[in-house]
Formats: sequence, structure tokens, C-alpha cells
Amino acid sequence: MPLIILGREVFRYGIVGLLSAATHFLAALYAIEILLLSPIVGNLGAFVFGALVSYLGNTFWTFGHRRGVTFFSGQQRFTRYLMLAVCGFVYNAIGMLLLTEWTDFPAAVCIFLIVVSWPAISFLLCRYWIFKVATLS
Repeated sequence: MPLIILGREVFRYGIVGLLSAATHFLAALYAIEILLLSPIVGNLGAFVFGALVSYLGNTFWTFGHRRGVTFFSGQQRFTRYLMLAVCGFVYNAIGMLLLTEWTDFPAAVCIFLIVVSWPAISFLLCRYWIFKVATLS
């Protein structure tokens, strides 16, 4: 049974991630092309929308079965999730810098390594840190 639950969480986490990425992408396009915001400002605003979709999707769908039994309150989970989102942004930026400067990998390989590794890392942090199940002592 725990393996089935883990599989369901991984699947749902992936779907939420795709929805979050699509939200980020479409919001950035809207902000830049329609609202005529600068790409930096438009992307930052879009990042916030994507992070919100991700938080809500993971809170109520991916890890929703853990509500009421999680170790942290809603506010603590949200704060930790924001920290995770910022860490993801930093991981992406620093990872690209290090991979492109310190290796001979083509840029596409560097991007692929970042894009594939961060979701796995963030899933584990969500499952075992943000949505950690409370244990009775």
C-alpha cells in the first residue's frame, strides 16, 4: 500500500508541476506581450502565479490525504513552500552557472540536468519536510 501511495503522489506531483509550468509560461507571455511589462518583471510575476498553482495543487491534491495529520500548520507549510520555490529559482540559476562554466556540456545538456534533477529534489523535500506526516510519540 505505501508504494501505491508513493506512486500516486509522484504522478500527481508531476501533473501539478506541468500545470504550474504552463501557468508560469502563459502568465509571463501575457504580462510581457499584452501588459507590455519588461521580461524581468513579467517573469517574476508569472513565477508567483506558477508557485501559487503549485502550492495549492500539492496541498489539496498531491498531498491532500495528509491534511490534518501533517506536522506543520498551514502557515508553516506555506512558508516552507515559498522557501522551496526560492531555492528552486536559486538552484536553477546557480546550477546553470556552474554547469556551463565548469563543464564542457552543451547548454541543452545543462538545462536538461537542471530540469530533471530539481523536480526529484523538490518532491522529496515536499514529501518529507513540507507535508511531513506527524507521528505520535
